[in-house]
Amino acid sequence: MNHRKSNQPLTERRQVSSEEAAEFLGVSIRKMEKMRREGDGPKFVRLSHKLVRYRICDLLEFQEQNLRENNAA
Repeated sequence: MNHRKSNQPLTERRQVSSEEAAEFLGVSIRKMEKMRREGDGPKFVRLSHKLVRYRICDLLEFQEQNLRENNAA
């Protein structure tokens, strides 16, 4: 088995539920589901058909990628 060591702290690699991820980002669970369907949300882990998790590091990365200083495109 190949065990890769991550440079990220365990807290950043921790996985949270869709509800927790939505709360973290300040959006509704429906918005999280829509972003996931349309492929424009944060990366996620699908553990089964109904079980989806988000890593804290991916939520932080999503926030950074969407950080804006003004409304210009």
